[in-house]
Amino acid sequence: MLESMFQRYGRLLVVVRHGDAKAETDDSARPLSDAGRESVRRMAQWAARVGMRVEAIEHSGKLRAAQTAEIFAEHLQPGRGCRAVEGLRPHDSAVDTAWRLEQEQPPGTRMLVGHLPHLERLIAALTVNHADAALVRLDPAAIAILASVEGGWVLLGVIQPELIA
Repeated sequence: MLESMFQRYGRLLVVVRHGDAKAETDDSARPLSDAGRESVRRMAQWAARVGMRVEAIEHSGKLRAAQTAEIFAEHLQPGRGCRAVEGLRPHDSAVDTAWRLEQEQPPGTRMLVGHLPHLERLIAALTVNHADAALVRLDPAAIAILASVEGGWVLLGVIQPELIA
């Protein structure tokens, strides 16, 4: 299903919101909750099953994003691995992240694992050049897929966890 999409476009961006995390009052590091871990695992298994291929997984460095990225890496086996990068924290500039992505033009598919409101703003900045546009809603563990096309990016789809059995 997705294999043809991943072959059709030279450059794809897979954006993943971290899974549901424990409340800060329970654990200030905010690791994934048991339900969050299970939801991410289901999404990662689905991604592997439908042929998603990523060269690299980048995350914000926050524990919940790192745990989400590691679960996806376990299932997708990215050739360039999984690492923390700057610019993916909740209140980082989506415009700056979009600019960085435009400057780094490696072919293939990269996965970014991060937080709200940053990820929803990043998708808007890439697709309509306006970070404040309300284009998508990403639930915990949701996946959005964008393709680089001449002149910009297009949003190909959003897969919410409740859609995956």
